[in-house]
Amino acid sequence: MAYCNTNQEEFTPVKPFSTPVKGVDRAGPTDWLISENREEELEEGEYEVEESAKDMEWPVPQETKIWLRGVSTLPSRPYPHKGIIVKPVGVRALVVIPECTIPPRQPSTIIGCLCRHYYPGLLPIGDGEEVPTWSWEHWKRAPDTKDNWDREYRSAAERVVNDFWDFFTCVEGMEDEANEVVEEIAKKIVQDMPYEARVNAVVKYFAHERKMLLKKPLARRVHLTRSMYMKAVPPWCNNKIPCYQQIISRWINPEWRATYRAASERRALMGGPVHLQGNLNLHAYVQKKNRERGEGEEPLNTFTGLCLSRKSKKPEGGWVNPGAGLRIDAYSGKFKECNGPDSDPASQDIDVTVSLKSGQGKKRGRLYIGDGSIRKKDIPKLADLRATTSSSGPAIERHPEPGLHIMHQFHARLEEDIPKLADLRATTSSSGPAIERHPEPGLHIMHQFHARLEEESRLRQEETRLRLEAQANALLQQEQAILNRD
Repeated sequence: MAYCNTNQEEFTPVKPFSTPVKGVDRAGPTDWLISENREEELEEGEYEVEESAKDMEWPVPQETKIWLRGVSTLPSRPYPHKGIIVKPVGVRALVVIPECTIPPRQPSTIIGCLCRHYYPGLLPIGDGEEVPTWSWEHWKRAPDTKDNWDREYRSAAERVVNDFWDFFTCVEGMEDEANEVVEEIAKKIVQDMPYEARVNAVVKYFAHERKMLLKKPLARRVHLTRSMYMKAVPPWCNNKIPCYQQIISRWINPEWRATYRAASERRALMGGPVHLQGNLNLHAYVQKKNRERGEGEEPLNTFTGLCLSRKSKKPEGGWVNPGAGLRIDAYSGKFKECNGPDSDPASQDIDVTVSLKSGQGKKRGRLYIGDGSIRKKDIPKLADLRATTSSSGPAIERHPEPGLHIMHQFHARLEEDIPKLADLRATTSSSGPAIERHPEPGLHIMHQFHARLEEESRLRQEETRLRLEAQANALLQQEQAILNRD
C-alpha cells in the first residue's frame, strides 16, 4: 500500500483543535459504563496512592498558579523543513540524513503529534455499541474525513502515515519500507496514549486544582476519581468527551487498577530505567553523540552507542539496570564465540545473527540486543538459523531472565557472607549483643518473582478454563437450536 505523499501543491494552515473544555462535571451518555461494583470504586473527593509511593517525597502546595508545558502539537503546513530527508534503518527506526542535519522535530515526535491530532474518538463495533480506539487495528477501521486540501483516505491509520510525508521527504527507492516503519512507530504510540494520558491527567489535576507539581514517577502511582479526571481532559479528547468518559471508566475500574499495580511491581523489579536515549531511537542517539564528539575521536557504532545509553550516570557507575549488563555480556560472549576469542564486539554495528543466537531468536517478538534498530529484511528466521548452524558451531542460547540473574547474584553473595558470619559468631560472647538477621532485599525480590510466576500461571489456567467452558456452552446452544428446529 503506497502511503508516501508526493503532492507538492501549496498548503494552507490546518484548522486548530477546538478550545479546551473547562470545568466539565456533567454526566454524559456513557455513564452506564461505570462499574456496577460502585462500592469498590473511589469515593468522590478521595484519590488512591499506591503502597509503593509511601516513601516518595510529595511536593509542597504553592500559592501561585503552576504552568505546565503540555504535549507537543502539530506544526502548521506548509512545513518549512519538508526537504529534510529520512531513511528507514530499523523496524521502528527512522533517521535523518546526512548525519550532520539536526531536525527541529524528530520523526517520531511528528508521528505522535499526528496521532493526537487525528484521534478518531469512539469507534462503532456493531449493535449500537461504541468503544474508544484503543489499538492500531481500531485506527485501521476508523473512517477518515476530507481535509483542507480535499484529501481523503480509507482510514484514520492511512491518514497518519500519508500526512507524515507533509513534514519529511523519504530517501528515494525506500518509500514502502519507510511507510511500514512509520506504521510500526504509530502503533506503539497509539498503544501508549491512554496510559500517558492518565499520568498527564494526574499531573494536570494536582497542578491546577491543588497547586502541587507532581513528578511523573509519583503521578503514576496516584489514581483519581471520575470527577477529578474530568477536570484534566487531554487535548486530543477536547471535542470527544463521551470517548474520554469511556477511557476514564477503564481507569477507575478496580480490576484495571489491580492489573496496573501488578504491572508496576513487575516493572520495578527491573531495578532502573531501560536506557538513557530519551525519545531518540538507537540510530538517532548514535548520530547525536557522534556530533558531540571531538575531532579525532572514534565515532560510535550501534553497539557502542547501545552500551553508552545503558551506562548509569550515577557516581558509582555501572549499568542502568541489571538486565542491561546481562544482555551486553551475553552478546559479547556470543560474538567472541562466533568470531574468535580475539574479536571485539565494539568494532562493528550490532550483528543480528549474534543477537538472535544470544537470546533464542526473537523471544516474545523482540530481539535480545538491538530490538527495533535492525531492518526487518535483515533479520533471519530462527528456523533458518538453526538449519544453517552445525552442532559444532556456536549454540543458540536460551533467553536469559533478569529475575533469575538477580537470584543467582543473591545466592553468590550468601556464599561469600556465610564464612564471614561464622568468624564473627566465633569471636562474639553469648552474653554480648546478639547478631541480628540482616533483611535481604534480594530475598524479597526472589519471593516476589516466584509469587508473580505462580499468579501468572494461575491466571493462564483460569483463562483457559473459562474459554473452554464458553466453547462448550456455545456448542450445547447450537445443538439445542438444531433440536428445536427439527
